[in-house]
Amino acid sequence: MRKILIVFTAFGVLSACSHELEELEAPETLIPVDTMEMVLLDVMLLEAHMRSISNNVHDFYQIMLKSSQPIFEKHGVDSLRYVESMDYYARRQEELKALYERIQDTITLRAVRNQEELRDTVGEKL
Repeated sequence: MRKILIVFTAFGVLSACSHELEELEAPETLIPVDTMEMVLLDVMLLEAHMRSISNNVHDFYQIMLKSSQPIFEKHGVDSLRYVESMDYYARRQEELKALYERIQDTITLRAVRNQEELRDTVGEKL
């Protein structure tokens, strides 16, 4: 009897473990994917800038909290809505991955344009 109980307990524990993310219902205040892309782009650019000027984790965290507010205001979201939306998109990994890939493409295109503009500007001065 004891062995049967151990087997059922082990089976129950193993079946409760799942490698897949649990499905999360979309929050009522979900930021649409196109707006989320713009918000994340701005947040990522801000993070990159902040990391270039401060290596202190505590300072970085405090600066990001204050500096991200204008980004949220620009896009008409608040920090709670942002966090809830990030939680939702994080559980949809393929969608989040595609979102980050589009952001990376946008950043790459901007960098190429900036280099071309710089080259044109420097070329005109020579």
